[in-house]
Amino acid sequence: MPTFFWEESAAQNGSPYSNVFTSGAAQGTYYKGYRAREMASFVQDDFKVNTRLTFNLGVRWEINTGVSEAFGNMSGLATALIRSSPPPTAAGTFAGSWCPPIIRINCRMALLVWGTTRSAGTATPLHNVGPRFGFAWQPLSKSSSLVVRGGWGVFYSVPNGNSVLQTLGGYPFRLARVSDRDFGMRQRRFQVPFTVPLTPGVWTPRTPTSQLSETLVAANYDSPMTQQFSLDLQGQVLPSTVLELAYGRHSGYAALGIARAEMKRF
Repeated sequence: MPTFFWEESAAQNGSPYSNVFTSGAAQGTYYKGYRAREMASFVQDDFKVNTRLTFNLGVRWEINTGVSEAFGNMSGLATALIRSSPPPTAAGTFAGSWCPPIIRINCRMALLVWGTTRSAGTATPLHNVGPRFGFAWQPLSKSSSLVVRGGWGVFYSVPNGNSVLQTLGGYPFRLARVSDRDFGMRQRRFQVPFTVPLTPGVWTPRTPTSQLSETLVAANYDSPMTQQFSLDLQGQVLPSTVLELAYGRHSGYAALGIARAEMKRF
């Protein structure tokens, strides 16, 4: 009768599966000198049209550089180049893989040398201009008990550091391998669950059967932008009681994304 409690391979326990469900190993360095710079300037002022109406106008310009790596411990994939390259052959290819201009591990001649140390391929966005508008209006000429306020603005977010941290284990600085029952684990036992040697620091070519994968920042990185709008009606019904009715809305785009590319599929 098959058992799943002993240290047996599929052949030993009489089933299609080994007692080892999944086996994994990792070797190399996780060290990254991540850097990001944020700069901003703004002007803002109040403009009083009359005793009942005031405008608040302003504009803010932000420069968010995105995340770079200071010591050459980062590499990645240019997915657009992979898609435009011929399918890999058994001899292997490095098409689409890139390394920065400074790197601690020798960059293979076949690799693209990225013109920047940033994790994304785009230049620093310079269009992060956020106008701001607000107003306060007293509609009753002889009473200040009713006030209408509103505002609209464009806001930009700094890089999402938590997402970029997913690149800590980037190839070839750190290598990992996970095997399960569908990838050569049927004959594994607890004593020797994983026997594939790992060679961090070595560039491995992509082949039709290489089973390589990479986590990367989207090449078209841009600062996430949000638009916010609000309208507020405030009325005093008693000397110590104020009623307020408000509406707000926001929308955004260009949230920073992380992709995990299975290189064998390109």
